[in-house]
Amino acid sequence: MRKNTALERTDRMDPGLIALLLAAFFAVLNETSINIALSNFSGIFHVSVSTIQWLTSGFLLVMTVILPTTAFIIQSFTTRQIFFASMSLVGLGAIIAGAAPAFWVLLLGRLIQAAGTCVLIALLNNVILVLTPPHKHGSALGLSGLVVLFAPAIAPTLSGFVMQQLSWRFLFWWLIPLYILVAVLAYINLKNVSETSMGKLDWLSLLLSIVAFGGILRGISSIGVTGFNIYALMPLLIGMAGLALFAWRQTRIEKPLLDLQVFKYPMFTLGTLMIAFCLMTLFGVVVLVPMFLQGAYGLSIFVTGLAMLPGGLLNGLAAPISGRIFDKVGPKPLIIPGIILMMGVSWLLSMVSNSTNIGLFIAMHCCMLISIAFVITPAQTNGLKQLSPPLYPHGIAIMSTVMQLAGALGTATYVSIMSVNQQYYMQHTQAAAVNLQRSALIYGINHAFQFCTLLLIVGLVIALFIKRPLSAENCSKDSISS
Repeated sequence: MRKNTALERTDRMDPGLIALLLAAFFAVLNETSINIALSNFSGIFHVSVSTIQWLTSGFLLVMTVILPTTAFIIQSFTTRQIFFASMSLVGLGAIIAGAAPAFWVLLLGRLIQAAGTCVLIALLNNVILVLTPPHKHGSALGLSGLVVLFAPAIAPTLSGFVMQQLSWRFLFWWLIPLYILVAVLAYINLKNVSETSMGKLDWLSLLLSIVAFGGILRGISSIGVTGFNIYALMPLLIGMAGLALFAWRQTRIEKPLLDLQVFKYPMFTLGTLMIAFCLMTLFGVVVLVPMFLQGAYGLSIFVTGLAMLPGGLLNGLAAPISGRIFDKVGPKPLIIPGIILMMGVSWLLSMVSNSTNIGLFIAMHCCMLISIAFVITPAQTNGLKQLSPPLYPHGIAIMSTVMQLAGALGTATYVSIMSVNQQYYMQHTQAAAVNLQRSALIYGINHAFQFCTLLLIVGLVIALFIKRPLSAENCSKDSISS
């Protein structure tokens, strides 16, 4: 075992951590910046809309497959090695994508970026937990939440400006100088923060994780697009079988790819479940709200983006605020009011129509996203705080993987519920064609939010059992404070 130069925990923000935060912010910004231009890419490369969707679904698939390996990567290589390798992948992917002469080259660049981005975010969260004192974990992880949530909020506005003023290639290229500046900052300030032990990678576990998480994600995503059919259920069933074998394998080997012992810590398990409920809700809102704004109010894509911007900005800003409050009061005073607010807003959204004041609708959207931030950050921090430092990478990898799968499940679930009720309405209602389509869309979205409300009731029950754990360094894993 080789011990790296570890940094002392202080209350001062470390310059190396600042470099990591900036790197992750720019990587996530680049990840989400092309979403607004997908239809443009369909015309530029003369491919179908379903093919273009691989720019986002492929990115998500690569992240989900690689995330289970991040614990092994973080424990086997130094902080600096991982950082510069990840940044190199993000930058290389941006160069390739921006120079793409054909769609497959653009997709290749995106997949390379996905590999770098997911490792970079996992590294950021691990460094945060190592560098910051326990009583500041909430504030520090809140900054990580700001990175992950704030970048997607401003990405459509920045992307629209770039597309309007420059070539589409600059969606990828304009951040490259910033990558270089961050790399220089990291080269000067970033230090290795933990011990490393080059273990042997269990290739069978890696193969099973690819089958498991890749199959589940592919199946869930397909159900959201095509509904329940053999082409969607087959990869889902294969993935679930792979997951069972993967879990069995992890309990039988000395150094598992993912240490499932983290689930013996009750607050980690409950926190992971809360994150799953929140991510399902968040992705449902992200999909359904723009549909409602365009279908019910008739807004353009650009105006829809502007209408959703306040909620996205408040969602990002609420993450560090909730982290600071968590450090002072613990999880329950944040999580329980947060999920109750989510339930209330979801219930109100189940009754909206095209006659609902648009300002009121935007306010409900803002309240929903703020409440999500006030649940996710405390749930994540509280769960990870109960783990000992050697388990941080495994806890982060598992939580991050659950986030990806929950997001895909939320999208598929809410879109499916909306579609089924939309079709039911159109089959059983007589109305003019234009009014029928609009009314059916509203009917479908209302029922999707009714289901969301019921799901959040289950989440509230789980939240009642969440407590602040004592430090894992000073107590046993089963010692829970009141």
